[in-house]
Amino acid sequence: MKPIPFTTEEVKAILAGRKSQTRRVIKPQPEGEVLNTFPCSYAFRPGFGRYGFVINGREPSNIQYIDVKYEIGDILWVQETWANDPDGVIFKADYVDWQLEKFASMDYKWKPSIHMPREAARLFLKVTSVRVERLKDISEADAKAEGITDGGCTNCGNSSFPNPCGCDKPSPDYVDSFYWLWDSINEKRKGCALIYNPWVWVYEFERVMG
Repeated sequence: MKPIPFTTEEVKAILAGRKSQTRRVIKPQPEGEVLNTFPCSYAFRPGFGRYGFVINGREPSNIQYIDVKYEIGDILWVQETWANDPDGVIFKADYVDWQLEKFASMDYKWKPSIHMPREAARLFLKVTSVRVERLKDISEADAKAEGITDGGCTNCGNSSFPNPCGCDKPSPDYVDSFYWLWDSINEKRKGCALIYNPWVWVYEFERVMG
């Protein structure tokens, strides 16, 4: 099993059954103009272990290989914001705002998701698909699969949250909302902001336990 961190809002979307995709910045980024990409396997194990990026003018070889962090079939345990409780572990995603305000006045100290140990995990995901794309290539359907909800259309005035309004040009649409969420998490990370349109891993997953 491998750990994967999610924000509190992302965990809520997984619990609600809205989120079945996640995008993670590829590290290192392909160096140069990418002409094509292709998945490839290691000789000693099945499945896609890395991707090849065909780079324009790259020497001595025009292919740059980058390892995939999470492969098809991998079981991931979700790291989320958590705290110790006299009765065990509690998770921030389980509480609404007024409850969190109450906790803030008590002795609870929320701990970052990346510090959550395996034994505290309650959510487990199976990777069902892996592909690569530029961040801005995301479609409306994929933005919705990222767990995005529609907060109401400024064009037609229909605030049918959490469902889309249905007009031809919703504003904001799922992609717009995804871009806002992406930068709220990644804007300060070097080379990860929307403006750089980084190459990303697109992981699709299904909940298998928890």
